[in-house]
Amino acid sequence: MKDLLEQFREASTVNVIRGGVISEGDAAAYALVWEWGNARQHKEGPKTVLGINPDGETVWLSTQAPFGYIRIHSDEMDNLLMSELMKVDFDKVDTAEDFIQEMKAASLEAGIKIADFIRSVAPVDSGDLRDSIEAANPDDPDLAIEDDEIELGTPRFTHAVRQMLKRLKPK
Repeated sequence: MKDLLEQFREASTVNVIRGGVISEGDAAAYALVWEWGNARQHKEGPKTVLGINPDGETVWLSTQAPFGYIRIHSDEMDNLLMSELMKVDFDKVDTAEDFIQEMKAASLEAGIKIADFIRSVAPVDSGDLRDSIEAANPDDPDLAIEDDEIELGTPRFTHAVRQMLKRLKPK
C-alpha cells in the first residue's frame, strides 16, 4: 500500500488526469442552452417554460428538459465514474507513468459510459444534440481547466478527486 501511495503522489506531481464529455459540431453551439437557458430569450416561446439553471437563475428552458438534462443526473454519472475507477488494476502499476496510463484508461472508459448515458437522456429536437455528445480524450487540451472553473456537469466525485490530487502535490 505504501508503494501504491508513493506512485500516486509521484503521478500527481507529473500530470493531472482529466476526463469529460464534449459536444462536437453544430449542436455544440446550443448544447448548454438546454441546461443553462437561453440568455437572449425574455418571454415564453412555443416549447419553453421558466426554470432554474445551475446558477440559480430563473431562465427559459425547454419543455423537454425543464430541469436541464445533465445536472439532474450527477448521481448516475458519479456511479459510472466510480465503477470505472474501481476496475483499475493496481497490480499493473509499477511506476508513476503506469499509474497515469491506468487512470487515463479509466477516465476514457468512464467518459464513454457517461456520454452514452447523457445521449440517452438528452432532449430530442432534430437529434443533432444526441449525435454530438461524445467522450473527450483525457489528453484533450480543452479539458485543461483550473479546478476553480469546474465545467458543467462535473460530478461532485470528480471535483473531490481533483481537490485530493491538488493537496497531494508537494508545495
